[in-house]
Amino acid sequence: MGFTLVATVIASVIISAVWGVVHDVGMAAVSWRDVAESAVIPPGAVMLFRGACTAVAFYTLLCIYCDREGLELRYRDAQVHLHRHSRWTTFTLWCFTLLFFYFTLATYGSGAAFMGRGDHVPSSVVMATLVLFEVSYAMSILVTTVVTFVLIPVARRHNYPMDRMFRWRPLMMHNGNVLMMQLAMLSAPPPVTLAHFPYAVLFGCCYAIFAWYWFWRTRVFYYFFLDYRRPYAVFAYLGLLATVAMFYGLGYLIAVMARHEGSRWWTYPCLMLITLGIMRFHKPEAQHDTLSAALPV
Repeated sequence: MGFTLVATVIASVIISAVWGVVHDVGMAAVSWRDVAESAVIPPGAVMLFRGACTAVAFYTLLCIYCDREGLELRYRDAQVHLHRHSRWTTFTLWCFTLLFFYFTLATYGSGAAFMGRGDHVPSSVVMATLVLFEVSYAMSILVTTVVTFVLIPVARRHNYPMDRMFRWRPLMMHNGNVLMMQLAMLSAPPPVTLAHFPYAVLFGCCYAIFAWYWFWRTRVFYYFFLDYRRPYAVFAYLGLLATVAMFYGLGYLIAVMARHEGSRWWTYPCLMLITLGIMRFHKPEAQHDTLSAALPV
């Protein structure tokens, strides 16, 4: 019964989101300058920053793929060992890969603008760059917030081992992600539009469906709040959808403020302080001993 309710909610949301994507006309007014140039810093600096983020993201993903140790996760009585391509079964890596694609296209656009060939950037690349930014920005806040305020406190309460969570690669995917996206927002804010919100919803719903498939295959849920067998699971899913909507709307408001010259002197420092406030770099002390398990990265 729980799965039926949750599946009905997800199916309804997907249908609505697909309808929104099909009827999306919000891209017509967006030019290559909106996603390639900045009103704050010169084109060369934009290109170098985005290129550096692309290199960092690629190196992180490459190190994860080449990690010989792998990652072992347990959920109740089941466990799974993740190695190489199977590491891409976690939502964190989905989002970080999306971030890598954004910075790759953004670097291409900024490089073309720097070389004076910005008008040669295809409209499809402009659209993809904007949508990838909008979705990656919301999802980076979601990942960092869930890790900091949900997964780490739960692990601390039950004394789950967290040493791996505070190595450089997990820290990069849980903290570096939102830091890079916030710097990208403040250095060259694109015209975020609410018309592209369905893309973020579809991304989240796709992972929810994948999580069901992975559970049926391995009996493991990486994120306990996605377990449709739990009481009130449908409310957990609705809460996640509402959270995605909230973070996407937050990205829209921040983009509006960042593009307004008169408010930059106070919004930029405040936004960076808030960003640093949702990040967690140090392992908290455990409260009491209990059965150990691993957390996804």
